[in-house]
Amino acid sequence: MSKMNLRTLYAQDLQRWIKESTHRLRHQNFGVIDIDRMIEELNDLVNCSKLSPENNLTILLTNLLNLSLTIQTDTPDMMESGLNVYF
Repeated sequence: MSKMNLRTLYAQDLQRWIKESTHRLRHQNFGVIDIDRMIEELNDLVNCSKLSPENNLTILLTNLLNLSLTIQTDTPDMMESGLNVYF
């Protein structure tokens, strides 16, 4: 598979592109690696791993706050006492 085919493969099937690229790296076949896409993917991986815990925590806290507010405003009084155990 040529470098041009790898670029096409990247757009069509990312998992297969990753397998092909890692195979070429392991066998030190550097001439046909799609370097530009590889750099993009590595940068995305680094950025994703840095932001992921913060983003996940923000989403979790936002959802818990929304749930808490929903329970406080939408729950009938008789149900509220049983739900307060969880919050």
